[in-house]
Amino acid sequence: MARFCVLLFCVVAIGQARSQPPAASYVESDKRLLKQNGLPTEGKELLQFFRERTLSKEQVAELAKQAKNLASTNFAERKKAAAFLLKAGALSRDLLRDIVKSPGSDLETVRRAETLLAQIAAGQDRLLAVATARLVAHQPPPESGQTLLDFIPFATDLRLLEEVQKTLNIVAVKDGKIEAPFLAALKDNLAAKRAAAGAAILRAGGLAQKNTIEPLLADESPQVRLAAIIALVEAQDKQAVRALIDLLPVVSKDKVWQVEDMLQRIAQEKAPDIHVGAKTPAKLAQAIWNTWWQTNQQTISLSRLSEPPKYRGFYLVVTSTDGDSRGSKLMEVRPSKQVFWQYNSKRILTDGQYLNKERVLVAEGLKLYERDLKGNSYWEKEFDDPVIAHERLPHGEIFVATRRQLYLLDAVGIVVFSPKVQKVDKIDEDTDESELVSIRAAGRARDGHMVYLNQDGECTWLDPEGLVARRFKVGEFSQNGAGMIDVLAGQRILLPLADKVAEIDGDGNMAWHVKTQSANAALRLPNGNTLVASGQRVLEVDRDGREVWFFQSPGNAVRLRRK
Repeated sequence: MARFCVLLFCVVAIGQARSQPPAASYVESDKRLLKQNGLPTEGKELLQFFRERTLSKEQVAELAKQAKNLASTNFAERKKAAAFLLKAGALSRDLLRDIVKSPGSDLETVRRAETLLAQIAAGQDRLLAVATARLVAHQPPPESGQTLLDFIPFATDLRLLEEVQKTLNIVAVKDGKIEAPFLAALKDNLAAKRAAAGAAILRAGGLAQKNTIEPLLADESPQVRLAAIIALVEAQDKQAVRALIDLLPVVSKDKVWQVEDMLQRIAQEKAPDIHVGAKTPAKLAQAIWNTWWQTNQQTISLSRLSEPPKYRGFYLVVTSTDGDSRGSKLMEVRPSKQVFWQYNSKRILTDGQYLNKERVLVAEGLKLYERDLKGNSYWEKEFDDPVIAHERLPHGEIFVATRRQLYLLDAVGIVVFSPKVQKVDKIDEDTDESELVSIRAAGRARDGHMVYLNQDGECTWLDPEGLVARRFKVGEFSQNGAGMIDVLAGQRILLPLADKVAEIDGDGNMAWHVKTQSANAALRLPNGNTLVASGQRVLEVDRDGREVWFFQSPGNAVRLRRK
């Protein structure tokens, strides 16, 4: 039970939560959703949702017991355990993941756990929790702060943590005074509560509250220090930048991207070309960033964190449309419509990525190549199925999607991780069959989560360890659309569907769309507009769907890449 508690309390959402109430459009849709499910939409009754999902020590122990019973030789015990864990929903997730990852788990128990994880992912509990958190933020009832702080350790989903943190940011300070539960949480035994409280106090009260949260800057937990420091940087405290850099060799591997992402946003075009990875120790990255800060701290303004990055163009993969001729181009297109650079291939490329002035990463059928501009191959990797998407990640690793599988490769094409990709609808004690998925598009978020869409328009999110986090339908995919998904902040995705390009949030809701026909790819720009590749046209449309720019492609535009 102790180990379960440690796992349960290890994550806190940071970095994109502000002390602003939700938009009116969210409030109305959230109310409709809760009404449809027979849940309250206002007042103190909203808090009951979170109280029911905040477990006592006895309830944590019962969950652990039922998870153990999933491996029982007694069918009735296994059935009861599965039902109990399924009803507990997201609260069971870490225990089920432990079963899947444990080398001591037998194959049948692992499959039961995987199936339960998939069923929990397809459920609505997370969606209802997000909606409830936003309605609490809209009109906070009394005791909102205490209730949500108590709930924080049980909100293991990153999307839900983000919404709960946003609500905490709103209720932490009232009439210029910090609410008592937040002051108490700064000294709580649980790192998750300390981090959530510190970030909320700063975002609600600004730098005037820096002295209050100062002890968190020396907290024993790197995650607590990270939450406080990022909130200080967002509040434009320059002194916090050096502390942020010093976290590079301290935070865990799955959190270092948050430090690097914030530093990249601060430095923008002056950022050093370095990322922590297998070939770049964190200590080296720290030293380089410290040198950069010593040189640039006088001229850097943290107000730029609220400004979108400059739009410098995009990369486009096109295939030939001249009769029966074959071949593809990977080109860089500037806003002026100038083709600044291009790589020509005699083969049909299914995806391509510019790496540097001398190299490109290209997919041709079953193979992935790193080539120079003359077509010479430096290394290649062959897969069992056609490659539909790939992306060189900041740390040098490569994310690859084929028609049947997802992979993570090292910098020279060696597989270091491949999650299990299969569809399992229900537990069956008699058969062990599972239907393989045909992948149409895939992507990877900065936090390590992966997402893919199958031929039926079903979207599946996997956690960084490859286990199903959630699953939902998004609609019919565009006939020609496939490949790399543009994964946006907050685990939103941009998709070319049959008659539209749609932005889908982490709960499967359509947050935005524009009507299109036969779009092959879509890309969100720094200015908030969207690029759409369709046939031989690449269009830029604004949030209202109006065309503001276009580029006439020399061939069929099949892939778009951010520059």
